[in-house]
Amino acid sequence: MIIEVTKKSEFEDILANNNFVIVDFWAPWCGPCRMMGTVLEDYSRANPDTVITKVNTDQAQDLATVYDISSLPTLKIFRYGTEVASKVGFMTRTAFEDYIEENK
Repeated sequence: MIIEVTKKSEFEDILANNNFVIVDFWAPWCGPCRMMGTVLEDYSRANPDTVITKVNTDQAQDLATVYDISSLPTLKIFRYGTEVASKVGFMTRTAFEDYIEENK
C-alpha cells in the first residue's frame, strides 16, 4: 500500500501505527524520483501488506527538513518508528528488493 503524506502529523501517525515503513522522499520535477516511483508501485502491487509512504518534499518541506533530505530520491526504512536505513538515488527493482531484505 502506498500512502501519500503532506503533513507531519500524518507521517508520525503512520510511523506510530506500523512496524515496518518504507518512506520515499521525492519531488515531481525529479526524473530519478519518477523512475523510483515506478519501482515502488510495482513492489507495492507484489507486496500489498508493506506500507510505503511517499513524501513530496515540495509540499512537505517541514518533513524534508526534519529528516535532513538534501538529495532526491531518498528512501528511508523505519522499524517501530525508528529510522534503520537510508539510501539516496534511484535503485532498480532488484537493488530495491535487496535493500528491503537487508533492512527487514
